[in-house]
Amino acid sequence: MKEGIKIPKPEIKKPDFKKLGNRKTMLIVIAVVLVFMAFNVFKRPYDKPEIVTIKSNETAFLVPVVGDGEKQKKFLSEDDMRNQLVTEKDIKIPHYWLQTGRLPGQGEWRGKARLLVIDRTPVTREWVNGPGGTNQDADEAIKVEAKDSITFYSGMNCTAMIKENDAVEYRYNYGERPLEAIMDTEIRPMVEALYAEIAGTMPYEGVISNKDQIIGYIRNGRQEMAAIPESKAEYDANGNLIKPFEPAMPARKAVMGVISYFKERGITISVLGMKGGLTPENAEIQKAIDEKFKAEKDYQTQQARNKRNVEQSQAEAQAKLEAQRALNELKVEQATADAKAVKIKASVIDQELKLKRMEVMLMEAEAKLERAKRWNGEYPDTLVTDAKNANMFLGLPGLTGKGSGTQQ
Repeated sequence: MKEGIKIPKPEIKKPDFKKLGNRKTMLIVIAVVLVFMAFNVFKRPYDKPEIVTIKSNETAFLVPVVGDGEKQKKFLSEDDMRNQLVTEKDIKIPHYWLQTGRLPGQGEWRGKARLLVIDRTPVTREWVNGPGGTNQDADEAIKVEAKDSITFYSGMNCTAMIKENDAVEYRYNYGERPLEAIMDTEIRPMVEALYAEIAGTMPYEGVISNKDQIIGYIRNGRQEMAAIPESKAEYDANGNLIKPFEPAMPARKAVMGVISYFKERGITISVLGMKGGLTPENAEIQKAIDEKFKAEKDYQTQQARNKRNVEQSQAEAQAKLEAQRALNELKVEQATADAKAVKIKASVIDQELKLKRMEVMLMEAEAKLERAKRWNGEYPDTLVTDAKNANMFLGLPGLTGKGSGTQQ
């Protein structure tokens, strides 16, 4: 050792009992934590209840996910699905413990059954081109071709629902697929197929004028019909038609419509119809149709105007005829009245003449009576007359015979 270098003596510290107390506390806490962790490792966690509330527009099936392997492989029938229906509004999902480690507490609670919910809310789809449809960015209008090879688009709308009694059939046929997907992937293609079938039997103008027939065919299909042979026209001996001519009709097979087809599969279609008009794929065709329609409309307007003018002229002529007839009837009535008045007047004059004659006769009778009263029984013996009436009193007593004479 070199001189001048001092080696410090080690300093012996006294124990700090306060710090030793804190360490003891920490050790106790650590021990408690370790004991708690060990307790959790050896004990299963609490099975927290899982409650699901079923809404009024939903139908639920409680489907077991554990059980006999052979039963799980078996395809469920409608009766099996009907037995899985639950009517409660609050459903408790049963759980089972799945061991995932060596220790008893290593695992998890899993659902022993799965709740399958069918939403029965009505769904509406509008299959058109452009932003007016359900899918704003998709062209979903029905595209078909008429008999005269004119291709056109037709918008359609459809509303469907799942009734409570049909929930089992729906699940049996479509499982957990939502109704929106069924409408786009199954209902729409069937509508398009039936539309193309019926539209292919008539020209484009026939499609325009037979929309009701077409939508009826899509909705309800048609019944089977046997072939009908041609029937010739029949006439009687006078040439009058007895039975009209009927062309031959080929046999037609039965076609099931969209409504009945999907009803059997648990879907009720309440609305199915065309949306908007028909749009030809070629714009020139639509232009020609519009021009033809305008010409026909103008012709019909002119025909209506002509008919109105003719009817107005006929009405005016009829009014004049009726007025003249009324005037003639009035004149006839006036003439008749005048004739009756003249007849009555003549009758009055005749009666007056008769009265005058009677008065004259009465006056003559009174004069004769007066003369008779004044007559003394003698005839006049002197008569003043002219030569023409000289023999006026010839033969009167005292004027003729012997000893008679005439004095003038």
